[in-house]
Amino acid sequence: MATGAKYYHSCINCGGINTDTRNENGLPCEQCLSQKQINDIYKSLKKMGTLKDYQLYWNFQQNLNAFKMFFEHIFQKPLTGYQRTWARRFLLSKSFTLVAPTGVGKTTFGLVASLFLALNGKKSALVFPTISLAQQSFERLEEFKAKLENANTVKILLFNSLMTKSRKEEFEKRFLSCDFDILIITTQFVSKRKDVLSKMFFDLVFVDDVDAILKSSKNIDTLLQMIGFSEDEIEKATERLRTKNKENGQDTVSNGSKNKGMLIVSSATAKPQGLKPLLFRELLGFEIGRFTFNIRNITNIRIKKKSKEKLLEIINILKDGILLFVNTEEEGKEIVKFLAENGVKIGTTWSNFDEEFELFKEEKLNVICGVSSYYGKLIRGIDLPERIKYCIFLGNSKI
Repeated sequence: MATGAKYYHSCINCGGINTDTRNENGLPCEQCLSQKQINDIYKSLKKMGTLKDYQLYWNFQQNLNAFKMFFEHIFQKPLTGYQRTWARRFLLSKSFTLVAPTGVGKTTFGLVASLFLALNGKKSALVFPTISLAQQSFERLEEFKAKLENANTVKILLFNSLMTKSRKEEFEKRFLSCDFDILIITTQFVSKRKDVLSKMFFDLVFVDDVDAILKSSKNIDTLLQMIGFSEDEIEKATERLRTKNKENGQDTVSNGSKNKGMLIVSSATAKPQGLKPLLFRELLGFEIGRFTFNIRNITNIRIKKKSKEKLLEIINILKDGILLFVNTEEEGKEIVKFLAENGVKIGTTWSNFDEEFELFKEEKLNVICGVSSYYGKLIRGIDLPERIKYCIFLGNSKI
């Protein structure tokens, strides 16, 4: 509760002395604006010739409102609470981790952010763990573009290893000449083409599922180079981490520094190990952590005793939208053969996954079977909430 107390450095316009009463009402100090009640602070400050730092707040609010309207135009609904927080960080050009449970819109936010930047003449790279997720994201971005009058000129470039020879040649030509606004690639592509990617600059690099990137320290270096850090800067930061000799006893964080892009990473289960992941904190001011709270509109079923007959009975009751988790591929092959012989339309992750995933997506398959592990394709390779209804675990899950 405001008491009229005065505080140094609290005026939102000049940084001078202001009362808690005026601060509570969002007003600058009396030297900047004498009125106690006013509808448009920005216009009044500008009219009086006292406009200073309030310009920054006003500009940010205008950008935030524009992003909110942009999002609502595409989806016909407002940003969620999570997404409003992410939007503020994004518009402040901050690098950060999207910490949230599965299904609340992390990937959607990354796609919209890249399209928003593209319409403002900036480049983005979107990195996905699998080809299927990359393809889905490409299709979704094309759908978003169709809803916007001024988005026809946005160039989206997708790498898919299943492309024909002629399309691969076209991709290579556009990739090397940077003929794109949004580049959609996989983690494997980052590893294979780090020599080229490290020399490019992106205003935004969005990594959907950072766990796959963390497997290779060289990938981390490549991501940092893609947003403007030099090899020398990365090496010096790595050395600081090794020796623990911080300037003035504190971390030398350069988050938001000039001439650097943004790195936004998404994961609900990240378990970073080793020295290299600490570079995100050292250079960008954020850490990759693990989110342990999960809410999903999916029914989880565990069959304690591994009975193929019981499994078939349950699948016949549930009928469709089923992910089946087994402990090993060998076990899975036996189970899949049994279910298929009994009329179940089932696909697997270990044989033509991309093709069978499309069949599942098109409702031509009712079940997909995969190995239960943190980095399994059923865990990392699917973003299809409209189709997935049930998860069945045969035996004790390893997840």
